[in-house]
Amino acid sequence: GVHRPDGSLVWLEVSAEPTLTPDGGRRVVVTFIDITDRRRLEASLRVSEEVARTSLDALEQGVVLFDNSGLVRRTNPAAVEILGVSATELTAGWRTDRWVLRDVHGEPLPSERRPLMQAILGGPVVDQVVAWDRPDGTRRLLRLSCVPNADGQDGILVAFTDTTEEHRAAQDIARFQHLFEHSNDIITVLDPNGRVLYASPSTERILGYPHGWSHPEGIVGIVHPDDLPAVLDELVELVAGTEAREPFT
Repeated sequence: GVHRPDGSLVWLEVSAEPTLTPDGGRRVVVTFIDITDRRRLEASLRVSEEVARTSLDALEQGVVLFDNSGLVRRTNPAAVEILGVSATELTAGWRTDRWVLRDVHGEPLPSERRPLMQAILGGPVVDQVVAWDRPDGTRRLLRLSCVPNADGQDGILVAFTDTTEEHRAAQDIARFQHLFEHSNDIITVLDPNGRVLYASPSTERILGYPHGWSHPEGIVGIVHPDDLPAVLDELVELVAGTEAREPFT
C-alpha cells in the first residue's frame, strides 16, 4: 500500500530485479502496476463470501458442494447433523463411491439412478427421496435436490432435508386407514355438531347405510327416539372435553 500526496491509498504490485550498469555498477529496476481496483474487488468478494457462508451455516437444510471429481468442497452444519458424519470426514476424501444411497425400501441405488450422477449427466434432480445409512447404524430418509454450482464453477450443489419422521407419520396414517377400511367394527368421525365426516365401509354391511352417507341431522338423525337423550348427553360430554365414559348401548 502507498499513500499518494492527495492522501488516497493505492495498492501496487511491485517487482524488483537487480541489474548491472555498463561501468560495472549495480542497479535495481523496479516495476509496478496499480492493483487498487483488484484489491477492492477481492475485498468485496471476501465480504460476499462471508455473508454467503454465514447464511449457509444458518440453514436448517443440509447443503454439500461437490466438485466434478466427486470430492466434497464445502458443507454446512445441518448436513453434518443430518448425515451423522463430521465436516472433517466429509471434506477428507469422501468421493461419490462412499455415498451409498438406497431407495425408500432399503435397496442400494445403481449408479445410474444416484441423484449426483443423474445431475452430472442429465441436468438438475429435484425432490428425490433416498435412504441414507448413518455411521451410527440409523437410517434416515432424505428429500434432496441436485443442481449445478450457482457461482459458475464446475461442480454440483446438493441440498437435502430429513423427512424420516414425515415418512413414518405417512406410513402410520396409511396403516390406520387400512385398519379402518377393513375393520369389522363401525368407525365414524363426527364434527362437534354430530355430522358424519367419515364412516368406515362396515357401516353399509352392518347398518345398511352406503359408504359416504350423510343425514341432515347428523348421527343423531338415525338414533331411536328412546335413546336420543342418552346419546346427546354423551356427545355433549365428549365435545366439552371431559373424560370419555364407559361404552354405552
